[in-house]
Amino acid sequence: MSLFRPASDVLVCPLRPVERFRDLHQDELADLFSATQKVATVVEKHFNATSLTIAIQDGPEAGQTVKHVHIHVLPRKKGDFQRNDSIYEEVRRQHTASLFFYFLYYLKV
Repeated sequence: MSLFRPASDVLVCPLRPVERFRDLHQDELADLFSATQKVATVVEKHFNATSLTIAIQDGPEAGQTVKHVHIHVLPRKKGDFQRNDSIYEEVRRQHTASLFFYFLYYLKV
């Protein structure tokens, strides 16, 4: 059971849509992680979080339901979940309910 639900699951996506992480070119990979770092800084500050969960679900068996690479950035606070890994159940719940807040960060190519 969640004691505190993250205010938002922010997604960071590369400009070129690819299905799997391995399909990204080196320059796209560098841009994606650079953008994720910038977005993470803003998310943590905006939601007054003390930590972040940053995750990639790469392939259907890993929980990927949308067929394009994206990085989840979730604000976290102490005690937000009784079991820390419950955050992934929350991600699935929000995704199923279409409650994600999408953040598309445009990268220069």
